[in-house]
Amino acid sequence: MISILLLVVCCYFLAALTVYAIRRMSASRKRNRRHYFLLAGNGQDHLEWVIRSIRRYASRTGTEVTVTVIDCGSRDETMSIAACLAKRDESIRISQRAADAEEEPWGGIGEAAGERGGSAVMLDLRSPDRSWKLKL
Repeated sequence: MISILLLVVCCYFLAALTVYAIRRMSASRKRNRRHYFLLAGNGQDHLEWVIRSIRRYASRTGTEVTVTVIDCGSRDETMSIAACLAKRDESIRISQRAADAEEEPWGGIGEAAGERGGSAVMLDLRSPDRSWKLKL
């Protein structure tokens, strides 16, 4: 009876030790990071789908993802949808484009991301043909 009890306690101890070792190894491993910049126009039908696809990719691959939605003069509910999603998720940010900005001032997106070892991806959701694809 006591030998069975000791066997059970040893099994629990080995399981706890294994979980601790796996957690320690995964914490020391460097995680990939990506920063997505979404140039949003009047795309209320597609914005939530794009953000949810990016979040699903992040959870599936273990990649840390930050999404910045840039308002490029939307006149529909696009930015209110983005604001609602940003309230629930701290990795989603909203940015307003300056009124006197040039047409395409997004050349330095890598520096704007502020991430070392990560990568920045720009998705232009304003195109009317919707021929863009997610760069996951």
